[in-house]
Amino acid sequence: MLVPILLQLALIVFLIGLTILLWNLHSVVATVSTSFTGILFLFLVAVTVLPAYRWDCCYRAPQALLIYTIVRVIRNRVTDVLQHCIKLCAAHTASKSIPSRIWWSTLQKVCGLLSRTPRYRTSQAQEQLNVRTHARALDVETAITAYEKTLDPDCLDQMSVALAGVQDTPLVRCLRALDLAGGDGSTLTLEILRRSAPSGVLPRLALIALRETLTVERYRRGSDWETTVHALFNLYNATTPENFVPHDDLTLRTAFLIAMEAKSTDNRYTALCVLAAAVNVDSVTPPSYSTVSHVLSATEQWIEKQESSNKDQVSASAGALGSTNMPQTNLSAFQIVVHCMLCVVERKTVVPAPQRPRFESLCTRARDALSALPSFLPPATALVNDSALCDQLSYGLQLLLAPLVRLSRKMDASELVDAHALIHGDVVDALESVWGTASAVLDYAPVREGEGKAERDVTERLSALQREVDHLFNPFGLMMFFPR
Repeated sequence: MLVPILLQLALIVFLIGLTILLWNLHSVVATVSTSFTGILFLFLVAVTVLPAYRWDCCYRAPQALLIYTIVRVIRNRVTDVLQHCIKLCAAHTASKSIPSRIWWSTLQKVCGLLSRTPRYRTSQAQEQLNVRTHARALDVETAITAYEKTLDPDCLDQMSVALAGVQDTPLVRCLRALDLAGGDGSTLTLEILRRSAPSGVLPRLALIALRETLTVERYRRGSDWETTVHALFNLYNATTPENFVPHDDLTLRTAFLIAMEAKSTDNRYTALCVLAAAVNVDSVTPPSYSTVSHVLSATEQWIEKQESSNKDQVSASAGALGSTNMPQTNLSAFQIVVHCMLCVVERKTVVPAPQRPRFESLCTRARDALSALPSFLPPATALVNDSALCDQLSYGLQLLLAPLVRLSRKMDASELVDAHALIHGDVVDALESVWGTASAVLDYAPVREGEGKAERDVTERLSALQREVDHLFNPFGLMMFFPR
């Protein structure tokens, strides 16, 4: 540390001597050299003094550290003196003389303002504090640079380990900086998809980033939080193989938590679609009984939460019971319940022994969940004034009725539980009522195959309703309008 300081002093003495010599020889040359020497001296003074007041300054020369040590001692000593003056002034503010009180109180305020500056730490302690403060940003920049230069999936794996598990979502910021967590996922380069496809790094990284977004406090979540979640879901969907079935615990738990926490309809629907894919009865990879039970439990909790929220909205507005903002999302939750039961009834999953008590328990849970379906259907007053709501309801009914009819027929053929015990008649009544209103708004007059509800059982009524709804769509799943 001493040698660089001595070299700086030698340079200063040399330049001073050179300047004096030139002034004795030639005034013009001395003037020019003095100007350059003055600029050099100003630069030396700046790089020596600035680190004492700006720790983010990039100059860390030994003479700068020496000046910082001197300034720290002087400033801390001055702070101690000012605090002592504050105590002294406080002792004299109770003086009987009014001018004396004013003087001491004013002096106390001035000393208080001057002593508010924080005490200087040692250079080593200040450097450690800065490293801790900016460590996360340094990690993000390092991860971005490593992946941009190599496009190696191993960098992404290391990124998830290094950047996950903290509340300031550095992994999300890192993915956004790499343009991986933005848009609809269509902007991902083929090189990124090709390299990450064999190991499935990007979908796993998107799930870890989604879990990281859940660590943000609820009061800090807003439209930006919902947009980030939506972008991460797009990244997950864009990088997931077409026939992939999400049976792992990380995917299911993340989808459940997003469905419970998100306020956006799109995010809720996407999360429920992930849960639905896990228990899809027509999947090439059948789910285990544990997966079916866990997904059914998650859907039950979501239905209970939404039902409670709907009741609170109704009591606040004194309106009719029913959800008017997302019928397709609500019906997708009940579609999950139906698929869970189909997996068990069609023996796509093996029920652990003892089978009958477990099966009856699942039926009870599914019956309780399906009994809440009428409260999730839009009221007739809302459907009459909103054709777009009728469109969403029609699409939701098309997706729900097919597995519901399939389940009802399987339950009729089963000797364990009757279909009527699983699907109540009031549920079918509510579906027929809401479909009748929606079809009238859509200017579609379905052909009724029989008006006697009492003579038909639940399965027949659901089958007739399914045929009416399916008749509204063409073979490509697009809605067709039939004028009366």
